[in-house]
Amino acid sequence: MAQAKKPIGVGDAGKANAKLEAAVKAKLDADAQPKAAQLTVSADVTRNAVTLTGSVSSEELRRRAVELARETQAGVLVNDRIVVKPRASSTGPARAKKFY
Repeated sequence: MAQAKKPIGVGDAGKANAKLEAAVKAKLDADAQPKAAQLTVSADVTRNAVTLTGSVSSEELRRRAVELARETQAGVLVNDRIVVKPRASSTGPARAKKFY
């Protein structure tokens, strides 16, 4: 008879937190854009929750990171503390020239 797979986070809370954090980080690192954002992941298995912090360049990338974190473990709650900071555009307003 096959043994049922335990959810991430069963056992010692400290080790379980580290395992859940590593699982979420691996999921984010498997996708090039979230990997480049270098988000911080912290876990609390007693609440079945992970927190994502850091900044990304777009709302789409923020949503993708949260989605990937949710896919890591069934029922995991994702606390989204990601800040969207759009990159500065090189096509911004031209600087005024001074004429003397």
